[in-house]
Amino acid sequence: MIRVLNDIIPKSATPQVRIALFLLAYRWISLFIVIWLFQITPATYAAPVISVAVLVTAIIIT
Repeated sequence: MIRVLNDIIPKSATPQVRIALFLLAYRWISLFIVIWLFQITPATYAAPVISVAVLVTAIIIT
């Protein structure tokens, strides 16, 4: 996995750019895996996102 990403990212990229691209790729891959495993519809996907947003807002306010 890392080797594949390493081949895709240009060798001239700075370490910061490489790290950012790695994190972005892992985020997308993990999202696709979650959707594929649970076959999430947009309605069931929005519900946990809303509750997490409320929780984060409550933590920030307190």
